[in-house]
Amino acid sequence: LEIAHRYLPARSGVGGDWYDVVPLPGDKVAVVIGDSVGHGVTAAAAMGQLRVAAHTLASCEFPPAEVLRRLDSIAQGLDAAQFATCLCMVCDPATLRCELACAGHPPPLLALPDGTARRFAFPHGLPLGVSDPAHPAAYEQAAAEIPPGATLAFYTDGLVESRMRNIDEGIARLASALVASQAGSLEETADGVLALLGDQQGHDDIALLLIRPAG
Repeated sequence: LEIAHRYLPARSGVGGDWYDVVPLPGDKVAVVIGDSVGHGVTAAAAMGQLRVAAHTLASCEFPPAEVLRRLDSIAQGLDAAQFATCLCMVCDPATLRCELACAGHPPPLLALPDGTARRFAFPHGLPLGVSDPAHPAAYEQAAAEIPPGATLAFYTDGLVESRMRNIDEGIARLASALVASQAGSLEETADGVLALLGDQQGHDDIALLLIRPAG
């Protein structure tokens, strides 16, 4: 897999977005992206704890749904004002088969070689840290495959949501930007997306993680 990533902090300079790619046995990889709500030191502290925990859980080869279930328990022990969204995927680059689980995070997008884009299959789930400890959140998994030549995009809401537009409009803009930018290398695609969505920058943290099958 080819991977390109970008992180742009909000004007405050400190935020709660994170992403990680974790090598697994059998040449598989786990991909995690998340967003601890808010800005500043509190959000960054929660993000740091959740990122380390997610990396550790993924390294233990827990399936994505179990990673999120355990992260939810951890998030409930953090500052009561905090919650986070997160998306976890395990991918086998040999088959391009993926398993995904989601905790309130925006949907991954798939830009196809034919010039179209669509949402990648994923199940909905509650954000981390909002469920009752006596009734923990249940997370489901969805299976999907990355088509050869396609570009899979993970991102945080800072790239698609603003005071000027709702998140669905922002996701549609991101899909168009992905399609318009995917002809070049993956690094050029990442730069192209951020250039086309430049009006989103500075208001909120932005994380972007792009994946493309190699070859």
